[in-house]
Amino acid sequence: MSYASLVSRLMRFVRFTHLTRLTYLARSVAGAVGTLFFLSAGLLLWPETAFAASADGGGLNLTASGLGIAAVVIFVIAYALVISEENIHLRKSKPTVVAAGIIWALVGIAYNQAGQGGAAEVM
Repeated sequence: MSYASLVSRLMRFVRFTHLTRLTYLARSVAGAVGTLFFLSAGLLLWPETAFAASADGGGLNLTASGLGIAAVVIFVIAYALVISEENIHLRKSKPTVVAAGIIWALVGIAYNQAGQGGAAEVM
């Protein structure tokens, strides 16, 4: 096999691989745009879902409390574990479900401390 033939085959392989990756990227972007479109359309068709929280502040404001900050920290840790799934060989569902359970427990603790234990049950 000559050097020119080898270079020619290598160039065809690189072009094919590059086009395959570009096609995959284009399909991924198109899928994300489609998903965003349908979510936006859903909010436009059902605007009451965008304003589900009452304006009078019927629930507890846990954003500045220690439990609210702990919930955000737990969420970020779980998200980091999901991102590093390939490196740590842990399925995505495990940190997600554990974090969700812990966060709901924190919500229950916060409502119980505020004397509204029954309100957390109907959420």
